[in-house]
Amino acid sequence: MSGLEDGANRCTVGDIGSVADFEGVMAHSRLPDSIVEPCSRLGVYLFAEGNREWAGVSALRWLELRLPTRSMPLQDRLWGYDMGIKNSIRQICDRCWGGKKPYAAAPERLWWGGTPPKDYDPDLSRLVAPSLEDLADAFGSDKGTLGAGHRYTGVYTRLIRNLKTLRSSDALSVCEIGVACGASLKMWSQYLPEAKVVGIDVREDCASVCRGWENIEIRIGDPRQLEIAANRFDMIVDDASHISEDIRENFNHCFDWLRPGGYYVVEDTGCVGDQDYAQSLMDRFGRTKLRNERSTFTEMIDTIMLAIDSRSGAIGSLSYYPNMLVIEKRGEAESFGGR
Repeated sequence: MSGLEDGANRCTVGDIGSVADFEGVMAHSRLPDSIVEPCSRLGVYLFAEGNREWAGVSALRWLELRLPTRSMPLQDRLWGYDMGIKNSIRQICDRCWGGKKPYAAAPERLWWGGTPPKDYDPDLSRLVAPSLEDLADAFGSDKGTLGAGHRYTGVYTRLIRNLKTLRSSDALSVCEIGVACGASLKMWSQYLPEAKVVGIDVREDCASVCRGWENIEIRIGDPRQLEIAANRFDMIVDDASHISEDIRENFNHCFDWLRPGGYYVVEDTGCVGDQDYAQSLMDRFGRTKLRNERSTFTEMIDTIMLAIDSRSGAIGSLSYYPNMLVIEKRGEAESFGGR
């Protein structure tokens, strides 16, 4: 038996094996008619993103019958189905679960902020066809909705889809600079079980996380001083200090590690130029002389744009999303000429 909270009332349901069963539950859920109707649309959410204890083979089959364009991934069909669904989803979430996901999500965003890293392995048994955002939240990464709610996962889902098509394989190679508690590494590992995931961090404490995850490797050291073969990774993510001079130097050294057609991603660019953030980083980690000037970052972008325009280097394109920079490598492997 599973429970659905509705304020002070509780609707208890058994095994839902058909649309009729689902509609019967909705009819007795004590939710307003404006939310309950039409059942066929709201059911898409409740089965796929609501109380995961309800979901099973029958629920997924129900989704397959209801959603169009079966060639698209299930999550894409779910979220792109109809704007009315999205609006109704919010109402149901707020009323039934207080806006929180009802499955085993991390209790909070996991990061270490100057304290020893905390390893966390959630119970994923209730996750059905999880999206990258689901996994980010479950493991405690801020790439989804936790913490600042960056929601980078939507961009990453598209990038990964492109890479799978380009490589004709799911066996990708992902490198993330900045391990912290290993939440993002586990997210990548779970979402891409055939991939090789490498995390890099300067703190030796980070070597203790992700033990037992066979496709995760953690290397301790400054990425600017590591010697890694060129053309090794399909995607590199800089989620390290977010300091402008570090971003530039990491890119200059690590871009060669990227395979042609791959993506180099810089996260949390909103920290660039923030002197209070730079001071907090110096206080927590004992670093000194962090300038974090925004001009350093904008000059890097300008150099990248000039390289793209000249068509003479390895950079194919540059895309910018809120707090997120994506640089695509193209052509034959070669060093970035604008250093």
